[in-house]
Amino acid sequence: MEENTLRDNSGRARILIVIFWILMVLSAVAIVASYSDLQLLLRLQRGDFITEDEQMWNDIRYGMLGLLQTALYIVSIVVFLNWFRRAYANLERIGVPVDSKNDMAIWSWFIPLYNVFKPVKIMAEIWNDTQSEIKKRNENFVIDHAQYLIWIWWALHILSGVVGRMLWRNLFKEETIALLIENAHATMASDILQVLEGITLIFIVKKISRFETKLYREVEQQETLPVTNQFELS
Repeated sequence: MEENTLRDNSGRARILIVIFWILMVLSAVAIVASYSDLQLLLRLQRGDFITEDEQMWNDIRYGMLGLLQTALYIVSIVVFLNWFRRAYANLERIGVPVDSKNDMAIWSWFIPLYNVFKPVKIMAEIWNDTQSEIKKRNENFVIDHAQYLIWIWWALHILSGVVGRMLWRNLFKEETIALLIENAHATMASDILQVLEGITLIFIVKKISRFETKLYREVEQQETLPVTNQFELS
């Protein structure tokens, strides 16, 4: 495959959006489950009587939701990174002078400190440069300046990470009712942040996918640079 061949990213965007919506629904259910768990813990703290069945079904419900969320979250990461890398790589293929090699769209998430600022910078590049390339080819195209969505998404992502690290640290502390109540509050906060982050990211992916589709059409109409099938791997 030619290195300067654009790759259709719309299929990955659609799959990613579906996965995110399912994850958001699970997270919303998890918020309700966390609230139920919190009420149970508060009753224990007050010394109220809790039946074994109540405890058992609460633990089963909580555990199953956690497993489903974790499994789908891993899938969403894989799909997102593939979509993200292709969106960035297409800029390089079309001749845009991007700041980094397209592999950094993946590795930037895993390099300590670098992962605090580089992924959001790449997302902003994709947003701005894709539209700039359309504008070069079609002067009637109106630039979407809603880039603030990217910064809202990133702020929510950072906050979610802070809450997640707090929950991780609590795993190594002595388990008490007070700590379990603190974890229940933190888990609810984490799920709420995940829902807000996910919904914001869905809007971002939808918008960028529309920009990409518009760019592909402009390229096909005005240039010889081909756009390949969405099932290409890279």
